[in-house]
Amino acid sequence: MVSARARVLSQSQVDNLHAWTQLPANLSPQATPAQKAGSLYAATLAHLLLREPQLAQKHWQSLQALTASTTAAARLSRLLGAEWLAARGEYAQVVQGLQPSSMVTRWSRPELVAMAQSLAHLPGHPATPGVVQQLRLQVQNAPYDAQAWNLLATLLAGQGQKLASLRAEGEAQLARLDAQGALDRFRAAQDVARVGTLQAGDHIEASIVDTRVRQIQGQLREMQLER
Repeated sequence: MVSARARVLSQSQVDNLHAWTQLPANLSPQATPAQKAGSLYAATLAHLLLREPQLAQKHWQSLQALTASTTAAARLSRLLGAEWLAARGEYAQVVQGLQPSSMVTRWSRPELVAMAQSLAHLPGHPATPGVVQQLRLQVQNAPYDAQAWNLLATLLAGQGQKLASLRAEGEAQLARLDAQGALDRFRAAQDVARVGTLQAGDHIEASIVDTRVRQIQGQLREMQLER
């Protein structure tokens, strides 16, 4: 299933996608369960990339039934199902389906990203504060995770935390090695700190932003001298 995802995403021209959708029908009767799962996963994902969520449903339901008894495979099927629901605009269903059990205190990164992407379409959802907290932990442990920074920025903006959101946007640009883009975002955050009413925690964010501005300005000066 993981290999199927990699192949579909790396060969995503329209003709290739149409070919991936035919894999289950062309599979040998002697195919192993793993081969069947891979073909169903590829076909589902290809239909999603072709923006055909209705056609993806049949393959995904077959995949779900096939993988139900295997924990790791069922998880991959569930995540693909979340992509299918998101493609249909059923974001609340994504959030409901990916809620952790009482035995799990943190989402793994794929579930966290899927949750955050859906919550961006659900202003005021009660799950948002918990996801924001876990995104903060994610970027703390993986500071070059640009996608996590961007998702954090989006959710913080939805909560009205403009300064923190701009700082997260700047960190995302830094993670992409776009120093000038990061500097622009951090300067925008400084402007907010100067003219706006700071919320709880904003003083820390403002201090970090000031430090980032000085660091980037120093890096840019060094780059100019090297030229």
